[in-house]
Amino acid sequence: MNRSGWDAGDKPVSSVIDVLGEGFAIAINRPLLIVPLIVLELALLFAPQLTVGNSARDIAVEVNERGVRWAVVGDGIARLEGYNVLDLVVLGLPRIRVAAFAPVAGKSRNVPGWHDRRVVAAGALTAPAALFSAIAGIVFVAYFRLMLASGIRSEGATTSRRRLRSLAELAARLTAAALTAVGLLIIVGLPVVLGTILLTMFDLPGAAFLWLMLLVPVAWGIVHFYFVVHALVVDRLPVLPAFRASYQVVRRDPWQAARFIGVSLLLSTGLTYPLESIARKPEWAVLAVVLNAFLATGMILAAMLFYRDRARHLGLSPHQEGA
Repeated sequence: MNRSGWDAGDKPVSSVIDVLGEGFAIAINRPLLIVPLIVLELALLFAPQLTVGNSARDIAVEVNERGVRWAVVGDGIARLEGYNVLDLVVLGLPRIRVAAFAPVAGKSRNVPGWHDRRVVAAGALTAPAALFSAIAGIVFVAYFRLMLASGIRSEGATTSRRRLRSLAELAARLTAAALTAVGLLIIVGLPVVLGTILLTMFDLPGAAFLWLMLLVPVAWGIVHFYFVVHALVVDRLPVLPAFRASYQVVRRDPWQAARFIGVSLLLSTGLTYPLESIARKPEWAVLAVVLNAFLATGMILAAMLFYRDRARHLGLSPHQEGA
């Protein structure tokens, strides 16, 4: 029985198990592919503790001495000492959390006695720091995924200028794709927001049902556009053709795509908790980082292979193997 969604005369494509095995095999055979993610995670894990850990603890003690109403600020500052990179979504866009005391302290500025200008000024750094973190994250994602794409393609040596151009182009396309996704979400969610406002104005029930119904198009979009980033990286497509390619790949083989996405979410989510528990012990933190980087790299490689095989069969890719 043909369950893959392909015609009986078509050349069979790799199954979910096949691409997962091949993805992790590439990660094992080419361990250098994992190094950038390990370096990033170690930096995010240890840098805050080595740089601001002691200072955060001292400031937290001083703030807590001001009274009970300052406890929330002190707790926010103290959390810097226990910073853990595995709180982040490592399989997605790396995010560098800005100083925790800035947004937390902002909630307590109405507390009598708030005259510490140094702490207040830190709130003004939140937006620039977040912007810098987003830019750095996008550039890293572009660099890392281009390196992984070279692991599944037969490519010759490229010049530094060409690599920089490819990196800049992919970073720009990733940004445009993210903005496109946000725009689609706004278009889909705007009727729900307006409906909620109207129902609230006239004191009518049903607002919760509207938001529940919003899950249907959101889930549809997540599944059908799951491979957009891989289309941008593997085939270097423009943004809109990448959305179209992802949609066609999923629509042509929906059950295999849903199975792969389900397995990916199960592995990435299910293994996060034991890895986080391991990372809380200093002597096991490095091992947790390495395992987490290996998992993330293997899953990304598997997703690239899943998309590539089906895009080739559909004739969606402008690049041929070995080109």
